[in-house]
Amino acid sequence: MNSTNQATSSTTPLSRKFRALVWQYLDCDLPRTALFYAERYFYSFPDPQLPSHDARHLLATSLLRCNQVHSAQHLVKDFNCLACTEIFAECCTKLGRFRQGQDALSKCVGKGRNDTLPNEPRSSPDESVLLCRAGTLAMKGNLHDQAAQYFQQALALNPFLWEAVDGLCRLGKCPEIDLLILPQSAVTQLFPPPPPPPGHIRFDTKTAQVPSFAPPPQTSGGGFFTPVSNHGNNGKGPQFHPLYTSASNGPLQPFRLDAALANGRDSIATVDSSFHGDTTFATNGLDGNHANPTFLPPKPEEGRTSHKRTRAQMASGSTVPKVEKKAPPRDKRRTRTRSRSQDPDDMDEDMQPIESTSSTSSPREFSPGPSAGAALSQQPLPSPHDELQQAANVILELTRKFAKIVRALAMFEPQAALDSIMQLPPEQTKAPWVYALMGRARFEMADYLIASRAFEQARALDPYRMWDMDVFSTVLWHLQRDVQLSFLAQELTSIDEHSPQAWIATGNCFSLQKDHSQALTCFKRATQLDPRSAVGYALSGHEALALDDHESAMQFFRAALRTDSRHYPAWYGLGTVYLKQNKLRKAEYHFRKAIEISPSNAVLIHCEGTALEKRGELEQALERYNRSLALSPLSPLVKFKRVKVLIQLKQYENALKDLLELRDLAPEEANVPFVLGKLYREMGRNVEATRCFTIARDLDPKLSAIIGHLLDE
Repeated sequence: MNSTNQATSSTTPLSRKFRALVWQYLDCDLPRTALFYAERYFYSFPDPQLPSHDARHLLATSLLRCNQVHSAQHLVKDFNCLACTEIFAECCTKLGRFRQGQDALSKCVGKGRNDTLPNEPRSSPDESVLLCRAGTLAMKGNLHDQAAQYFQQALALNPFLWEAVDGLCRLGKCPEIDLLILPQSAVTQLFPPPPPPPGHIRFDTKTAQVPSFAPPPQTSGGGFFTPVSNHGNNGKGPQFHPLYTSASNGPLQPFRLDAALANGRDSIATVDSSFHGDTTFATNGLDGNHANPTFLPPKPEEGRTSHKRTRAQMASGSTVPKVEKKAPPRDKRRTRTRSRSQDPDDMDEDMQPIESTSSTSSPREFSPGPSAGAALSQQPLPSPHDELQQAANVILELTRKFAKIVRALAMFEPQAALDSIMQLPPEQTKAPWVYALMGRARFEMADYLIASRAFEQARALDPYRMWDMDVFSTVLWHLQRDVQLSFLAQELTSIDEHSPQAWIATGNCFSLQKDHSQALTCFKRATQLDPRSAVGYALSGHEALALDDHESAMQFFRAALRTDSRHYPAWYGLGTVYLKQNKLRKAEYHFRKAIEISPSNAVLIHCEGTALEKRGELEQALERYNRSLALSPLSPLVKFKRVKVLIQLKQYENALKDLLELRDLAPEEANVPFVLGKLYREMGRNVEATRCFTIARDLDPKLSAIIGHLLDE
């Protein structure tokens, strides 16, 4: 993109509105809100490699204010304009690389080019900003009801406050987004029409038709992960289609009885998902054939004979034909006097000064006739305020779409989050944060293979990204990828050794090597660096549980709940501790609390069924196992436990059906033919029972004594 196109794209109403929002929230010390709109601005261009320089400056500045110094430096390191060099030098100062910053500044002095636009006028915090800050403080003080009220009041005054939306989602008290972010009324209050200047011609807006702006592009159904061949794509790069495979259709986990109780972290996963076809990410992200939201230039007024050049035409370099006929001498003097007396700065944008070269007709020719006046009343030029209003509506609609994604993830509705991601404009889906959101959604669905690819693509777009890397390391832990997990931990540590994400990744690496004491040390360090890291406390509890230190595990889980009462792995961890201590009612209570937060988690429902089974409530346990298998049909552990309950309830035919399926699912598991042999004996089919006992003894020689005793009876 050349400098002319960049200048044009940076002066559209949409760009001006984005720029105003970013600077407003930077001035009000709401950097996460500023970063949200800066990233939306940066990825609002069809080609993510060539956004406007202004968008790059705003995104780098917002990242710097959010303490993502490495990401900000990476964004501007290859650009030599004055603003980019200034940001680069500031990043070097924060990182202690003083000579590198000095070299960059010395090379840029006298040679650099300043492509950035002037800053917007500084804004002071208004009532909505103060309410948002009060909500954040109340949330950190565990005053959740008051925090939700503050956030809702802030959004009622200003629907663009992204941190208020995010806070409501974190609290789990976010209403429907369409009710929370109003489409028109709040925007109208935020942007009242300016008073008209003296002498300004106002059209009748009740009957006039304002030119509509192009709506944001809609996704064409293209998905995010699976590229297809370029045939039929005119050479525009790989296309993508969505993967809507459920978590239950994946490959099997290693079949181990009581694996959920032996290791608390293993049981959070339902089952690994299947991977259909080649789902390698493309480096260019998603389908980018759709154009970004653009605003159509205003149409010239009909009936006006002057051929002046408008500001938009001068910016684009277009030429305007001139009138060849000459005016009479007395009219020429009058024309010069008129053009000399009018100051362009005092005139409205719609009323341009008349040039002497084009104002060559008589005064009678300047007054439009009746037909021209009717055309003016029907199609007036949109005022700058109307253009900004349309831009605000586009940005607000984009905010609403992202709010639906974040709300769905906060309510643990991963499929709804993926469906909302599919509704985003194609340009926005190239952002690393969007890939991180997809990774989190797949993680909640236990689609760890696809989740890892989403996080890998996010890191490819932003190699220095630290946010969400704790989830990525946990995904690699579930996939048992020790080499990749070790590499990730080393990279994160080299980027920022004082970040909790780096220590969580390191702890997961030690945990995968069964070094639970070192893993616990790393997780403790993560909680020291970030005392509000519920993930760090919960993982510390799981490692303490693996070391059979039940008291310490319970302390860690309770600390996680004090930090975030909706962190369901902590409720699950407490239930697991009570289950090991044979305190079944307390275990059932904590499992139910976890299910209330994440009702579609098959493992939590299965754990509640285990507690009910141990209490002897077989019918209720069977109902829980059926629900769990409905969510994860290929879970061998849950199916095996249902078989045991069915045998106790003397439902032999249903138990036999499940065992035959398990024999095909886990042919190497000795417990399956052993239980099948016992079932055949109960049904009086001794020959088949002997055959199954023989297979079980071959798979596990330790069962020889038990099988021999059964055969001797």
